[in-house]
Amino acid sequence: MKKKITFLFFINLFFICKIFALPTFGHNLSPTTHSLKENQVTFGSYLIGYGLTDHLLIATSPWIYSNYNMSNLALKYTNSLNDRWNYVSQTIYFKTFNGFSNRYKMESIMTSLGVSTQISKDVEVTFNFNYMFYWDETLPFSLRRETLNDQPYQYNFTALFEFMPESDLGVLIELGALGINYKYPQVISGFSVHYKMSHFLIQLGISITGTPKSYFNSTRYDYNQHKISKEFIDEESVKRDFSIHPEIQLQYFF
Repeated sequence: MKKKITFLFFINLFFICKIFALPTFGHNLSPTTHSLKENQVTFGSYLIGYGLTDHLLIATSPWIYSNYNMSNLALKYTNSLNDRWNYVSQTIYFKTFNGFSNRYKMESIMTSLGVSTQISKDVEVTFNFNYMFYWDETLPFSLRRETLNDQPYQYNFTALFEFMPESDLGVLIELGALGINYKYPQVISGFSVHYKMSHFLIQLGISITGTPKSYFNSTRYDYNQHKISKEFIDEESVKRDFSIHPEIQLQYFF
């Protein structure tokens, strides 16, 4: 009987550790309130991160570095407000450098403040308010669209729903507003599926940003891509601005 109790204890401990050891980080614009444990490390395509404490994570993204020619550093702090609500504060600094690609040229900081709660047994929602400031936006990444007002900053708001019907399988659905202060604010929507193994997290999905008009118009126009090629963009084209972003994470935890 004693051996059986001991066996069941370690089995339960394994599954608890497995869940805690593999946090979901969310989407590009929508961080979750999950983080690494103290001294825990994650290495992968989306980020290389280290848990300084149970609440403070420092990380950099190889994906942003290799695909956007952009140095980056992130700090993420998470904690609980009470029995029902958790919160997150995340700040990321970006700066391009002279490397193999001159496709992007920008320097910016992005700060997110969010809260999350369980709305049912298998569903968690995180509300994020996001602020971006650009010292340089000559050729920015795709979360910075044409403002038509020359303001070097933008505000965004998202709701991220995480569905967890199984401990190792989940779905993220994102909906919100990008560039609330733009002349033509955009809708952001996203979807991804993630699968957890003992030390691995695999997440595949996409997010879409676009003006309401572009979502229901076949003549969509990706402003940033044409800005790279230095084509002239008129205001009517900005009204149909539309872009798609990958939400892919391949992470190993130890």
